[in-house]
Amino acid sequence: MRIFAIVVLLFFSVLLEGTFFAAPLVLSVLIVLQIMYRSGFVMLAAFFSGLFLDSLLFRPLGQTGLFFLSFLALLAVYERRFER
Repeated sequence: MRIFAIVVLLFFSVLLEGTFFAAPLVLSVLIVLQIMYRSGFVMLAAFFSGLFLDSLLFRPLGQTGLFFLSFLALLAVYERRFER
């Protein structure tokens, strides 16, 4: 049930960012998910939400997904290095 809620939340944030807002809604949702769960599922969801966002905004496919992955990887490194 929790994974379903995460997927729905990401879907609506991608849809809102792709159609109505220019604010980085998806990135903020992904940051919160990365801090809360710290799993590989968040990285996978980040890449696929980036692909879906690229297809909605007519950008080169994979550009936003790779940005999300690199940002979340840097966040994970920061957490491991300074939070312990």
